[in-house]
Formats: sequence, structure tokens, C-alpha cells
Amino acid sequence: MALKRSAGFKIVAIVLVVLGIIGLSSALVLVVFNLLQRETNAFRKAELVASQAGPVSTVASQAYQDFLTSFPDGEFSEDARQRLDRIEATRKETTAFSLTESQAAAAGSDWRSAVTVYRDFLKAFPRGSYAGEAAARVKELEGKAPVLDAAADNVLIDGVEAQLKNKSLDPLAALAAIDDVEKKMLSDAGKTRLAVIRRRIQNDIDEADFIQARRQASTLDSNTAAIAVIQKFLDSHPGTRLQHEAASLIHDYRRCMDDAAFKVAADVADNAGDDLQAARTALEGYLSTYPKGNHADKAHSRLLAIRQRDVEGEARRIIDSGLAISNVSAKDSYDEALRMLSLAKYEKAVEWLNAARAETITLAEKDPLDKVLRFALYSWAVSHRKDGDWQSCLDVATSALRLFPRDPALMELFEQARRENIPPAARALYNKGLELESASSYAEAIDAYSRAGQSANIHYRMLIDKRLDFCRSCLFDDLYGRAKSLYNAGDVSEAASLATEALKLKPGVKYLEQIIEESKSGN
Repeated sequence: MALKRSAGFKIVAIVLVVLGIIGLSSALVLVVFNLLQRETNAFRKAELVASQAGPVSTVASQAYQDFLTSFPDGEFSEDARQRLDRIEATRKETTAFSLTESQAAAAGSDWRSAVTVYRDFLKAFPRGSYAGEAAARVKELEGKAPVLDAAADNVLIDGVEAQLKNKSLDPLAALAAIDDVEKKMLSDAGKTRLAVIRRRIQNDIDEADFIQARRQASTLDSNTAAIAVIQKFLDSHPGTRLQHEAASLIHDYRRCMDDAAFKVAADVADNAGDDLQAARTALEGYLSTYPKGNHADKAHSRLLAIRQRDVEGEARRIIDSGLAISNVSAKDSYDEALRMLSLAKYEKAVEWLNAARAETITLAEKDPLDKVLRFALYSWAVSHRKDGDWQSCLDVATSALRLFPRDPALMELFEQARRENIPPAARALYNKGLELESASSYAEAIDAYSRAGQSANIHYRMLIDKRLDFCRSCLFDDLYGRAKSLYNAGDVSEAASLATEALKLKPGVKYLEQIIEESKSGN
């Protein structure tokens, strides 16, 4: 390394030359020159040792220190001190960077802490030898942030799962642990994974609570009390995946109540004998509580039969007692009507009774005559019903209601005729739907009922809609059960496919939505 001579060294050299010129002895000049030469050689040796030992070696520091000990005020002493300062600064930066690297490594997946220590180093040594390397590490860590965040999240979640696997946490404590971990989540992937675990734990809690509720309900004598227990479970577990099972259980209890109520009403009607009012009251009471119950059609049919007996019995009493009509012409028409009734020629009987009503008769005669006319109209409509001619039945019932607008028997018959009066093609499809339904081919039954409903009247469509609701419920139950089995077996993809079909029938079922969501997150 080339030496830079100081101004003092140049002065000394000039002095030596002058001394030589003025005649001082050459020995003295030689002594001074040798002294300067020895300092120069010592400094060169120190530089050589330092370059071989490395810029931050204690050997290098010692070499310059030894030089300064020998030549504290020499021509190269300032250079030596600068070299020592540079070595100390480099050593300090190297030590700081080494510590920074150690701290960054200790941070592990906490890349934010690692970035912080590198930035602190850059603040302390903005132009240092390692500044470029530190800046590069910061850029690298920030570029890997999503991966590192996910890794950090997984470490936390793995800890919770390990505790769950070892059963060191009960479900409620596990949910609390998940809440705590969720506050520390850094990535969306971690939050998604945590949500899946939370759902699994919540499902376990729901399952245990539902089993307890179902067991408690089964011990109760009252179906109403059992329904209250299951409903309480639903209220306290909103959005539970067991919502469908709980609702089905409530439906079963209500069906049992429906069955029991109809049995009571039917028993009363069967044992009423000639007390038609008691039978009618029992059946009407059932229908008022269960207007769309499982036995509503049977109750309506039995009511119709009772009302038919009521109408017929009242008319027979009048006929058998002999109705005295003062108007001769009206009396002849009435007698001819009775003859037509005995021959079951109801249309003619109605004509003769209307003729009798058109004659001049007293109010006392008109009321019983009207009751006989009502019986004739009713019997006429019933005869069409027996023949399956629902349109004619509907026409006669409609005409009769114009005369007797609030008569319950005629109204019941009118409603039945409206329900049953559909085109033959629609009826055939409806009957096909019934066959498919009995064979548990619910998807095909739904198709048949749907096509039947396109050409049916509004009242028959109500009946079809009832069958559609039943088939859709059964099909949903089938899809739901198969999706649940596949999901529990680990086939999430196929379970999601069935869940999608089931949700078309009954949207908003949380458990099925969770299966689909998990399938998407897994893909």
C-alpha cells in the first residue's frame, strides 16, 4: 500500500538536506534518516498484518496498536489511528448485523418482527456494508408475507387441534380457545380453517344438546310439552345443522297429536248413533284445530255423510208426516214431486217442487216445502257425485246454493265438487303421481303432480300442492340423509352435490350450506 507522507515528513527531509549542505556530519543525517525509515517499515508491516488478518480481526487492531505504541507521534500515527477507528466501526456493524440475523431467525414465522429488526439495523447503519443485504431481506420477507402469515396461523390452529385430539379441552373451552386464536389470525386461509373447526365443534355441541332434548321429550306424556322441549332447542341453537331433524321431530309429534285428535273425533262420531249433532260437533272441532291435518279429507267426507243423513232425515220426517198444502194445484205438484223422488228422478222432482213453490202457499207450508226441495237438490247433486260427474254435481250444488246460500251440507258438497272437478288428463296424472309416491319415487311423483296442476282448477291444485309439499319433503329428507352420510364418510365433493340439489327444495338449511362452503374451500 502506498504511503502518504505528511507535511511534517517533508519538512524533516528538507531539514536533513539543509543540514547536509551547511556541513553537519553525515553520521547525524544518517541517524535521522534511519529513524524515519524504521517508522515507515513498521507501518507497512502493520498494514500487511491487518490485510492478511481481515478488516475486523483483533490481530489487525493489535498490529496498529503496536505501531502506535512504538511511534505515538510518528509521521504515520494519524493514519494508524484512522485504521483503528475504521476497524472498530466495521466490527461494530458486523456484530450488529450478526445480532440482527439471529433475532430475525428467532422470530420464526413472525415475519413482521424480523422486518422490524432489519429496519432498526438500517436506521443505525444506513450506509453500512450490510445495508444492501438488510434491505434485500426486508423486501424478501414482505414478498413472502401471505405464505408466512398462513404458516403462523397454522401453528396456532395446530395447537388447538392437538388439544382437541387429546381431549384436553371440552367443547365450550375449545370454542373459547378458538375465539382467542381468531384474534391473532393473520391470513384469510387461517380464518377459513378456523371457521371449519369452529363449525365442527359447534356441531358436536348441537348434537349433544339435541340428543339430550330428544331424550327428555321422549319421557314426557304430553306431545305439546315434547314439542316445547324441541322448540327450545331450536331457539337456543339458531342456524344449527340439526334444524331439519328437529323440525321433523316436531312434525312427528304434531302428527301424533293430529292422529290422536282425529281418533277421538272419529270415536265420538262412531258412538253417537242418531245423535248427528254430537258427531258433527266432534268432527268440526277436529277440523277447526287441524284444518289441513292428515285426516282432514276423512273428516270432511264423514261430515258430508252426516250432513247428508241430516238433510235426508229432516226431509223424510216431513214427507212421512204428510205435508198438508191448502192450494190444490200446489198440492198436486208436491205429490208428483214425491213420486219422482221415490223413483230417484231428482231433476223432475225439483221441477215439480219449484212449481209447488210458485203457487200461493202459506209461510207455514213454505218452510217444510223448502226443506224437501233442499233434499231433492242435494240428492240430485249426490247422484252426480256417485257417477263421477263432478261438473254436473258442481252445477246442481251451485244452483242449490242460490236458493239456500248458507246451507252447510250444500256448501260441503259444493267445495268437494270444486276440488274434484278436473280434466281427465289431469286426474290421470294425479293418479300416476299417487302411484309413484307410494313407490317412494318422489322425484317422478313431483313431475307428475306438477304437470297435473297445470290443467287442474284452483281447488284441485290446492290438493295437488299438498301432495307436492309431501313429496318434496320426502325427497329432501332422502337427499339430506345421503349428503350427511357421504360427508361423514369424507366424500365432501359428492356430499356437496347432493346438498345443492336438496337446497333447491328447501333453501337456507345451514348444515347443507356449510357442506357446500367446505367443498369450495377444499378445492
